[in-house]
Amino acid sequence: MNIYKLQQKRRTKIGNLAFSKVGIYIVVLTFLLLFFFIDLGSYANVLIAVFVLSLLALILFREIRLQKMYELEIDDNSVTQRKANTLTVKIYFTDIEYIFVLEKGAILIKQKNAANNILVPPGIANKEEIISRLGQIMPITKPEKEFVHYRTIMLSVSLITAGLFLLFIFSKTNLVIITAGVILLTIIISAFIFIPKSYFFDKKMKQSRFLMILPFATILAKLVIAIQQLLR
Repeated sequence: MNIYKLQQKRRTKIGNLAFSKVGIYIVVLTFLLLFFFIDLGSYANVLIAVFVLSLLALILFREIRLQKMYELEIDDNSVTQRKANTLTVKIYFTDIEYIFVLEKGAILIKQKNAANNILVPPGIANKEEIISRLGQIMPITKPEKEFVHYRTIMLSVSLITAGLFLLFIFSKTNLVIITAGVILLTIIISAFIFIPKSYFFDKKMKQSRFLMILPFATILAKLVIAIQQLLR
């Protein structure tokens, strides 16, 4: 049995605090104190935008940092992947459909008739040894087209959501506000439904999706006001 880990970069104490649960709670508490105890006047929308985007960024980068706590185990009959806040994935050699080396150096191990694939990150230690071990199971090939990793999808959706939110907060046109608001609520509801069904997240991460209630309520409140103004 061999265990391979992702090569880690040194982290500062400030960075560890900023991307911890405590850091996220500090951001939320600071926002609540400013919003309820200080009269911000016309700057209220700016505060809401900064808060939601900061919270979104912290949660996203926290997830990315946690995913770097990666461990791959190869024994005599199976390959096992362990990641922080993610369910363990174990694939037996007999259940492997194919093994790909992707363009950017990652290794994809596809399981037959299942969604529980293993994606070995390019920064894994002793990658050549891993490729050699996997090559003894079956020939390793390159895919005809590049696969899009779910992190890329998450980042794209996050950037689109951030852009829509800025448009939603600062637009003066009710029709634009309503359109952006409906899309944002759809994204939040979809994420709320998708996260519990995804094998990428463990129980704690699935419970943390309830943090989305605050931005959901904020968007819904302004959306209702915009609809009322449009119908007058």
